[in-house]
Amino acid sequence: MELVFDGPAHPLGLAVESFLVLLPLAYWIFERYFRKKPSTWLLPTVSLALFAFINGVRLWDQLRVRHLNPAEVHVTTGPIDEAWHIVSKTRDWSNKSLSYRTTVSEGFDVAGLRFKWNIADSYSPATFSNSGTPPIEFVKGTPVEVTWFQDAATDDTRRIIRLRMGKLPGSALPEDPAFNRFHRDFVAAFMAGDTARLTALTRFPFDFAGNGMERDEAATLWMGLLSPGTQSCLATAAPTKNADGSVHLTCHGTVFEFRQQGGSDWMFVGIPRTR
Repeated sequence: MELVFDGPAHPLGLAVESFLVLLPLAYWIFERYFRKKPSTWLLPTVSLALFAFINGVRLWDQLRVRHLNPAEVHVTTGPIDEAWHIVSKTRDWSNKSLSYRTTVSEGFDVAGLRFKWNIADSYSPATFSNSGTPPIEFVKGTPVEVTWFQDAATDDTRRIIRLRMGKLPGSALPEDPAFNRFHRDFVAAFMAGDTARLTALTRFPFDFAGNGMERDEAATLWMGLLSPGTQSCLATAAPTKNADGSVHLTCHGTVFEFRQQGGSDWMFVGIPRTR
């Protein structure tokens, strides 16, 4: 299995976003020492206190994960039974304007245990929150090895500190040069947002979850598919071959289906399932 996340090995350091709380300090320095305006010490005190708190929590979390008691660390292996990627929006009542807060929750079940997290929501990089670029795609059936501990600081949730992943059974087509060429061409066009090239690589009528789409509806299709998250995911997603000869790529619950036409050219033929 390939090691895809190793929290304890992540170097110690300051949180980049913590420097934002120093902006008021910079403003205070400018006003006090350059414009010679009288000002209290409240602003710099609060700014420095927040900076110290954010990085103190980060350092505390990294150090405690590095020094966990071996008896607290567990390893679970097996194929992923279920996986989810849920985007939810809630009203941000802390803001007077009509704004919403977006939360992306993910997780998977393996060997009867549930592991869950919100993307980029963690005390530190010592535990997994899938905040890398591109994010890791979790597909049902993928073998994993999860190293974790139960964290009293987060209501006894299971926090992943190391993650290894294998390949789906029967995945990839390294022996098929025609598909490999098509796959490289399709992914390159998808990453570049080249809708003309994508349309040329797509068979119409296109099967979108059981509904046929014609070539003149291609612009609508690409508008719905070409998002930064799907683009980054598709760049690393592993193709899987099915018993009927089709090939699937799965990104955040959306399945891209490809088939060989007339024994030669491969085409993007449909999306049998989407989240």
